[in-house]
Parts: sequence; structure tokens; C-alpha cells
Amino acid sequence: MQYYLTNEEKKYFSQLPMPISIAQVVKDEIRYLHVSLGFCKLFNIEETEALKYLNSSIDENLLVYDRDREKLEAFSKQIIMKPKISHEITFRARKSLDNNYFYLNCVSSYLVKDKSFFIYFTYTKISHSLIRTISSKKNVQAQQVSIAEDSLNAVAVIAKKNFKLLYLNKAAKNLFPHDEGAIDKITCFKFFRNTNHPCNNCPIVVSNIADNVFELDCEYYNKKVQVHLVETIWDGEEAYIEYIRDITSEKRNERLFNLYKALIAYKQNLNVEVGALYGFDLETELVVFYFLSSEKADHEGKHFSKVISDFYNNIVGEEDKKNFLEFFDIKRFKQNYLDNKSDSIEYHQNIKGKIVTLRANYNFIEDPTTKHMLLVINVYDVTERLEMEKMLNAIVSEQNEFIMRQDSNTKTCVVLASDNNFIRFPAGYSSYTYKEYDEYIHSHINLIDTYGQKRITSCEEGARKIKSSSYSVTYIIEIYNKIYHKRALSFRAKDRSLYTVVYDVTDLATKEIVRNEKLERINKKLVKAQREAAVANSAKSDFLSRMSHDMRTPLGAILSLAEFGLEDNNPTKYSEYFNQIKENADYLLSLVNDLLDFQKIESHTIDIENSIIEFGTTAKAIERIVRLRANEKNITFSYSGKNEIQEKFLIFDEKRFKQILVNLLNNAIKYTPIGGKVSWNLLVKKNKKGEIIAYHTISDNGVGMSKSFQKHMFEPFSKEANCLSEIEGGTGLGLVITKNIVEALGGTITCESELHKGTTFYVNLPLKVPNKDQVLEYKKYKNNEYSESKLINKKILVCEDVSINQIIIKKLLEEKQAIVTIANNGLEGVNLAKENNYDAILMDIRMPILDGTQATEKIREFNKTVPIIALSANAFAHDVERSIYVGMNAHLAKPINKDELYSTLSDLI
Repeated sequence: MQYYLTNEEKKYFSQLPMPISIAQVVKDEIRYLHVSLGFCKLFNIEETEALKYLNSSIDENLLVYDRDREKLEAFSKQIIMKPKISHEITFRARKSLDNNYFYLNCVSSYLVKDKSFFIYFTYTKISHSLIRTISSKKNVQAQQVSIAEDSLNAVAVIAKKNFKLLYLNKAAKNLFPHDEGAIDKITCFKFFRNTNHPCNNCPIVVSNIADNVFELDCEYYNKKVQVHLVETIWDGEEAYIEYIRDITSEKRNERLFNLYKALIAYKQNLNVEVGALYGFDLETELVVFYFLSSEKADHEGKHFSKVISDFYNNIVGEEDKKNFLEFFDIKRFKQNYLDNKSDSIEYHQNIKGKIVTLRANYNFIEDPTTKHMLLVINVYDVTERLEMEKMLNAIVSEQNEFIMRQDSNTKTCVVLASDNNFIRFPAGYSSYTYKEYDEYIHSHINLIDTYGQKRITSCEEGARKIKSSSYSVTYIIEIYNKIYHKRALSFRAKDRSLYTVVYDVTDLATKEIVRNEKLERINKKLVKAQREAAVANSAKSDFLSRMSHDMRTPLGAILSLAEFGLEDNNPTKYSEYFNQIKENADYLLSLVNDLLDFQKIESHTIDIENSIIEFGTTAKAIERIVRLRANEKNITFSYSGKNEIQEKFLIFDEKRFKQILVNLLNNAIKYTPIGGKVSWNLLVKKNKKGEIIAYHTISDNGVGMSKSFQKHMFEPFSKEANCLSEIEGGTGLGLVITKNIVEALGGTITCESELHKGTTFYVNLPLKVPNKDQVLEYKKYKNNEYSESKLINKKILVCEDVSINQIIIKKLLEEKQAIVTIANNGLEGVNLAKENNYDAILMDIRMPILDGTQATEKIREFNKTVPIIALSANAFAHDVERSIYVGMNAHLAKPINKDELYSTLSDLI
């Protein structure tokens, strides 16, 4: 419906002094109905002349600057699409053809009358100094914000004076995710890069706004962006619009392409087939690229320690594992780069059930894009090469004529022959199929023994006969000069391959007698070794029998006493039951500790931890422990201690010192009848060399030891058969452990004993005197020792899947007023650690879903500082090393000693 102004309305609008025009939208066009007197004055036209503007669009008649006509067309379209919203535009126009343009600001308003609407325009002439302010403030904030919100590209507005964020569109918020509240009033460099300093290459910082396109590394988001900078006015202040484009993928592809070219050059210098190739950034320690020839793995962007841990799990053998961890140490690689060093390692790995030998070497190349130094590790299979080297060594050193290795999988064989082999194989390496090999043998050899011919020359027959065992045969062959020679063939199977070794034994026939004599001597040694092994096996069997008995006895007592406690309704009996359960459990634990110490002795990993100790205090503590045991058995125990050097503080291993003395004194009490006597005399003095020695003499009037047993008393599993040994029990490892600890401490142990009269042990242990600084440090440490108050209100996460262990640990911690949270498996522990802040984490090693080491690795990805303490029934040295390697801070062996638990938490929290 078209609307026309009445005469009264026209008169009213005509007299208005301000420039205005009235228009209506007709058929998607803006048609002007009337203009005011002020409009005519603004354009210097007569009122009669103004009539030509009616029923047409304003830009059809006004002399509008050509470049601004598109703006006016867009302005009109916005009004047509959204007439009810106020719109605004600044454009240039002129009064005549003299090319003198002036700037106009035009604002539209929406008016309603008689169910119709029309558009009300006001015009304002503005000076040149206000053009930028009005254009930026009105046009950008009104029109471009609307466009930016719908744009897929990121747009941000930055204040010039303080770098504060004034505006972000949706794409920018998605590209750099933040909490909505955190965006308000923060700087652009804090938002984009999470730093407190402006970007070095920013044109705003270097005052080079002409260079308005630059690239920015947003390490916090792991992104790289290109920024196009445009000056503007925003809310009345100078600002910059940043048009941001994510170029992360482009740069990554560019970098990979450059790396690929560098790697092509690198691989051309490797004279081996690559099995695995890894590139690590030495600064970030992250995987930049990797290549695997057979297996599939997702290692891109992973940390160096994670990749090495994955490979470590498949290493075969403790020695190889140890060497592997020492070699693949990122700190060592960095130092070798500085020292310009390089080395290699060989180790054995289980790949799909097959043990192979791998060799790893490394080099350093520069990343062409980042200029960072890359550690390039190359791993390749040398199993085949080593086998060939062994074959070659056998040819050279053992004077074999040829060695043939046949592969039952591929039905092929490789022959390595010497220059003078009788079958005339080409010298060096030759490859054959089974059929080719058999035909070659037949064409070059004339055998006397036809059965031998079949056995010797048929690959299939040899493979079927040998299977997994080995055998050899000697035969006579006629060489082409009609001279008969003896030949020996040895067949051996390994890794599903059959090895045949052929060598001439003609000259050896004359030496057969000498060889037989040598074999006879070897047989005698074997017989002797068998006898010694039989004795050792007998001792081991006896040990296992005793251990079975000694472990079942306390276990039976513990189970029975627990049943009594459950069935007995008399609370007064509970304390007695608990005391007896603890005694039996302590004895059972001592047996296990003996086995662990013996394992350390056999693997030469027994640990010595020297520290400053008040010597007299330690001796008195041992005396109290032993005297209780002596009183229980009604044995008179005497102790005499004298310190001639008058030093209160000494350096030694208190734990091992107690272990030696308590073991020897307990043995003395154990093998002394009721009513007997046991004494311990201690003298600390300097020897002739000026060394401080603690001289211990432990004597008893017990059952004693026979002369024959004294020869073997320090051997594993040895035990004297007497009236008390069967009653007292034990592992038979106590003296072995004691002697090895004494020697590890640099001391000596000797013994005098007579059957039925008693035994005396002499133990001499070296000591050292600390200096003043060490004593002051020790006193300072003692003053700051564990206080129960340190655990009050501390939040501790316990990752443990066994319910009884959960109950025990929670009770121990809550006794000290700690706040305890339980996780039933490793994955649950990781999620809780991610959602909460804990003061410490106790981590069981063996758990479902994720074990303790895997859970620790994941926690360390987002929390590097929280103390993590391993809880494990495995107390061997390599278990402790493994837990420390994956990021744990300490290791506690089960069953948990509460004092060790409290002190460890106190040290780490």
C-alpha cells in the first residue's frame, strides 16, 4: 500500500530547518515523497527544483562520488531488508559540477502511520577531520561487526594504547577457546599466546604499521596464524582490526616438506635399510616425524619419554633393558650434540613373538623451517647381518669349507663358501632355491654312500630330520683326483632356519687318540661338576622344603588366630590374638626380606646408604631389641660398649649395621638352650693405620657348629643339623646375607665354634667421622624431622584396587587427619587427578585398566609437580628404577611400614 503526504504534512516538513527527506519502500525500491527546506539549502537548490527528487531514489539525482555509489546501493538494500532498524552511512556528494565534494552523514528512521510505514532520513554535513572517526565508529561497529559475526574467519579488535581486546567474533573465540569471563579486558598477547609480553614481530610494537601482514606463533594453543592489521577507530579511541587466518596446517605441511627433503639426503648417507626413523626436537623433546617400515603406531607429537617407554616394554633381558635406558637418555643426547659425539647400541627385542637383534644409531640435523636441532634416531634389524658375520667367522677361523643356511619359510638357502671348497661353490655368498641347491650338489659331487647322498644333498630331507634338534655325520667322499677324504656335516636349527656346516676331517683322523684323551679329561670334569650340582640341588631342595614349612607355620597361625577372633565373643582375648598375629606376620616378613636381600646379593645390587648417626644410640636400640628376645627364652644377655675415640657422631649405614648385629645376636639366642648365656662386646678405636674400627664380639654357650659345617657356613641354603635347628627353622640365608653385607661395608667377619660348647663371631666394621658442616646439617635435619601436624588437612589420592589395602592405607592416613580419596584403578586415578588438586598421590603399580606406571605417565602430561609415591610388593632394584623413570618421586614396598609412609609424605609434601 503506497502512502502519500497530505498538504498539511508537506507544509510542516517543508518548514523544517534541518535537512530531511521522507521516503517509502515500493516494489523493493526506495521512493522519496518529500524533502525539507533544510535539504534544499544543503544542496543549494530551489524548492521547485527539489520536486524532481520525488518518486525516485536519492542517488539517481544527487551528484554522488562514483566510488561511494556502491555504498549507497548497499545502504538502500539494508534498509529494504531491515527497514525497522536504524541505518547510517557517510558518503561524498557535491552541489554542482565543480568537483567540490563534501561529506554527508545520513541516518534512517522507521515511522508508522495508518498501518503503513515510511522512512525518515536526516542529513548532516561534516568536516574532513571527522570523516575517519564517524566512518570507523559507525560503519565498522554497526555494519562490519554484523558481517564479522557471520564470517568463518577470525576477527579481533585491539586497543592501540594498551593492547586490550575490544572485540572478538565467534570464529576467533572458537580458534582460541577461553572462558567468556576471562576474555574481558585482557591483552591480545595474553589471549593469543598466554604471555605477559607483546609479540616481538608485531607491527604495533615495532611502529611499522605499513608492514601490516605478519605471522604469529601461538605456542599455548599449538597454532600458527597469519594476521592482517588495519587501523580503525573503536568506541572513540584508536584501534586495530586484526583479520586472523589459521595457517597451522599450511606451515606444518611446509615444514614436513622441508624435512622430507632433508631426510632424503640423510637417508642416502645411511647404507642400511631403515626399520624405524624418528626425529625429535631437542628443545621441545617432541616427535616431529617418524617412519616405521612394518608396525603401526601413533607417535606424532608424543614426548620422547613416552616413545622410549613404548619400545622399552618389548626389550628382552635385564641387561639389554638397563643398557637401553642408559643409551636413550635425552640429557645424554643433548650433551653429545654439544660435544659433537655419536655412538650406537645393539639390543634384543620381541617383535611379534620373534627375538631380533636391533641396532640404533643417531645423528643431528637442523630443521630447515624452525632452525631447531633435531635428534634423528635410526633403528634397523641386524639379525641377518650378524648371522652372516657368524657364518663368515666360522669359515675363516674354523676352516670350514662352506656353510649353508636354509629358510624353511621361503624354501631358499644361502651358501657362504671358502675359496677351496670341494663342491666348487663360488667363493663368497650365493643364493639358491632348494631345487637349485640340490641340483648343484649332484652335478659337482660323487658320493660312495648313496644313503648319505640323500641325507646330505636334500634340503627337504634335512629340514624334516632336524626339526628342533641337532645332529652330525661323518662320511667319505671321492674327490675328482680319486683321493678319498673324510667330510663332516653338522646340522643345527635356529629361528626356523637350518644350518649345515661342512669341513674336512681327514687330518683330524690321526689326532683321534689325542682328542679321545681330551674328551676323557672333560668327562671327568663333567662328572665332578655333576656331583657338585647334585649337592647344590639337594641344598636347594632342602631350602625349599624348609621355606615351605617355615612360611606355612606362621600363615597357619595367622589364619587360625583370625578365625578365633571372629568366633570368640570375649573382647579381652582380642588383644592377645592381635599380638600373636603381628608376631607371626613379622616373622613371615623377615623370611621375605631375607629372600629379597639374597636376590640383591646374587645380582650384585646390594645397596649401602651411609649417613650420620649417633653411634651409642644405635647400639642401645639393638640391645633393647635383643634383650627382649633373650628374656623370652630365659637367656642371660650381657652387653658392653666402649668408645675410645670419644666421637658422638659417626658415619655408617645404620640399617645394615642393625641387620648384621640383630641377625648374629638372634642366631646366638636361637641356638642357645634355655638358661644359657649370650654376650656382645663392642669396642670402637683406631687401628694401626689410623682407621676407626668398630670391633664386635658375639659369644654364646649354645650348641655350637661342627668343623665340617663351618667350611660351608657362609654358603647359600646351608644349615647345621642339630637339636635346635629343626625347632627354630629359618631360611639358611642369614649368614650368607650377613657376610655379604659386612664385606660390602668394607669389614670382615670370622667365627670360632666348637660343637656342644658354643660359638663366637668377630665382626670388624670401618667407621668415619663427619666434619663440622656435616654435623651441623644433621642437627638441622633432626630439628626439622617429621611432625605429625604436616599431614593435617592434606589431600591425598590413593590409587589401589585391593579393598583391604585401601582400608589399611586410608586408616593410616586418617589417623594423621589427612583427607583421603580412593581410586579403584589407574584410569579412575588419572581422571581424579585431572579434576582435583592433591598434595600427594599414592600409586599402586599393578592395577586393572591402567597400571601404576601408565597412570603416572598420563598424570605427568598435565601435572609435573604433584608428588607420586609408588606402592608395590615388588621390592627389587629394577622395579624401583622403573617407577622413578616414568616420573614417580619415591617407592614404598608392601607391606607398608607406617613410619616410612609418614616420613616419605612429610619429605615430599
